[in-house]
Amino acid sequence: GEPIWFVESKLNKAIIGYIKVAAVSDKDRMCEIAFYFVGKWRDDNSPEEVLESMIRHLIIEKGFETITTKFYDRSEEHTKRVSEVLEKVGMKRDGILRNRMINSKVSEINKKFKSNLLVYAIKRNETTYIANDDFILQENESYSIYW
Repeated sequence: GEPIWFVESKLNKAIIGYIKVAAVSDKDRMCEIAFYFVGKWRDDNSPEEVLESMIRHLIIEKGFETITTKFYDRSEEHTKRVSEVLEKVGMKRDGILRNRMINSKVSEINKKFKSNLLVYAIKRNETTYIANDDFILQENESYSIYW
């Protein structure tokens, strides 16, 4: 399977996030990605740059036609921020699965706790930043991506 890609700060060598392929359908040439960024790194365009790199890799190098991701709307601020990041890289909201249980541990603590699950996707023909088949792992002065 695909590795987990860690994002490392060049300032202090700390891991500031990750991105990974969470599920694959070879038959449909589709995959699902999951990602997370810590603290201030969420607001400096690092998530957008890393997601664009991963999308380029999955489409160009791996041949996927559709890439999806999903997340729970834990709060209005969280939902807004994640939605903005995904839309900046060209992903579109495919749907909202309402009142989903997050996991069994949460449901044991609070039997009524449910949240909406938002689903986003991008198709190969919807990408505007894939100009050619030359793929370079994203790197800038703030961070590096590696696995």
